[in-house]
Amino acid sequence: MAWYSSRVSPCEYDAEADFVVRSVPSGQVFGVNRTRLEEGSSVFRDMFSCCDSGYVVSELDQDARMLDLDESAEHLSLLFHLLHAPPEPHSPPKVPKGSNHDFHDKVFHIQQTLPPDTVIPFPLIPTLLTLADKYALSDAILHVLHTHLAAYTSTHSLRVYGYAVSLGLETVAARASTYLLDPPLSSHTAQDISVIPNAEAYHRLVQLHAYRIKKLTTYLMGEEIFPHGYGKCPRHSAQTQEVWEDRKKVVCAKIQAGK
Repeated sequence: MAWYSSRVSPCEYDAEADFVVRSVPSGQVFGVNRTRLEEGSSVFRDMFSCCDSGYVVSELDQDARMLDLDESAEHLSLLFHLLHAPPEPHSPPKVPKGSNHDFHDKVFHIQQTLPPDTVIPFPLIPTLLTLADKYALSDAILHVLHTHLAAYTSTHSLRVYGYAVSLGLETVAARASTYLLDPPLSSHTAQDISVIPNAEAYHRLVQLHAYRIKKLTTYLMGEEIFPHGYGKCPRHSAQTQEVWEDRKKVVCAKIQAGK
């Protein structure tokens, strides 16, 4: 089941609601649980603990209070859903050691698999990361968001790399970078590349790709057609070896050209 739907009711948490938040731009109200907000966000915790002149708090009745926030209803719905019903951290499926899939994924990193429905939809993740920073969400919730971002390293590699670099998630950035060899960086538009936060991060990625291509061509050129003499035919070995060397050079040239 998908973690979030835009069709959920704005008062979906009324069962445990003890506070009301209203979106100033739309006037839409949300029944929320104050404890959930305080536990998940230091901004809300500070907001409730002292009177902040940047927010309007108005008396509704003796038992309820309302907080007006200058935030769109769509963003508040996402934020409150995350604070009240955060998803479980995403754990990638383990691949048995020694399997072909394991070799394919760990060496070449080109297999692209869609994350399961339990992962937060990717279009929502940038907004959630922005809200997490704006409302200073807890480390536990940040960890969940980061694991769900990492779930898209193979399907949204460039954007995941950019977000991961911005957030200081070096492991996620490194894994995402392995999927960016093909298509080559030169094939992306300037708008696509703009997700990388700065020139230094882009330069590191270019250097990393150059190193990987160099090592890949080194490994390829070192491959033997008759390892340890196995399968070598005295009559045709010289011709076969010549063809093999020519083919390796052709493939290496294509790798270096980004083809």
